[in-house]
Amino acid sequence: MTNLIVRSGRPLRTGRTWSTLSEFENLVDRIFNNYYPGSEEQPLVQMPVELTERDNNLIFRAMLPGLKKENINIEISEGEVAISGEYKSQFEENKDLIHRSEFFEGKFERRIALPQKIDHQKAKADYKEGILTITMPKSEKELNKVVKLSL
Repeated sequence: MTNLIVRSGRPLRTGRTWSTLSEFENLVDRIFNNYYPGSEEQPLVQMPVELTERDNNLIFRAMLPGLKKENINIEISEGEVAISGEYKSQFEENKDLIHRSEFFEGKFERRIALPQKIDHQKAKADYKEGILTITMPKSEKELNKVVKLSL
């Protein structure tokens, strides 16, 4: 009897004879899961984020490991936080022979809706150990502008 493992709603056979097929399936999954459909193959960074509330602040955190703070752009508007940037290659094209690389290279952008109004002028950003933290004081005032933050 064949053992089956269900992953993402699809059965996957187990055993050594299926390892090559499994590697191929993982590659195909990565290709299709990491690109926007119909966008000239623009890669999508898997940027884990969280938005929490503490005291009178909204706190937005994003994981951006290995990214230099000079390559991160932050914009806050009335209803959302937008994070964009670029991962740059770490290898020398004519010197390095790459056997396998799953590192992302290229531009990315992520927009997260805010649940309430904030005081744009008092927002602060910090980037330490690959974690971007944006602290935004809550506000009752109506503000209709976009503010760029620097790290």
